[in-house]
Amino acid sequence: MSRKDQCFQARCIRLTFAILTFATAGVHSATGAGVTVITHGFELLPGLPAWMTNMATTIMGAAEAKGLTTSWYHIQITDAGFGSVNGDIQKVSTREAMASEEVVMTVDWSAVANHLNSSFPFLI
Repeated sequence: MSRKDQCFQARCIRLTFAILTFATAGVHSATGAGVTVITHGFELLPGLPAWMTNMATTIMGAAEAKGLTTSWYHIQITDAGFGSVNGDIQKVSTREAMASEEVVMTVDWSAVANHLNSSFPFLI
């Protein structure tokens, strides 16, 4: 594996940990709760891919069909400059995570997805 490939792999691992950190920061534990995290891969264009919204609503519908309460949160990852990223968590559904048996989280990092190269080091 070349040095460039090793650096790319290390940046991908750091980004994964950043996403998981943002994903768990705003959600408190609830007994028996399940959490589904939905994210996308490399994106040429900014913005949330439509399939992610469709998947989130389908998962929530399936959980509700089983009698489970659900909530949905969205995390937006943006470039903070100087090689770091910011994450903004928003509640999409009306129900809080604490009152849910199934929590769905969508993570949109399309704003930084096309910057994974040797000139964009993540400092996480």
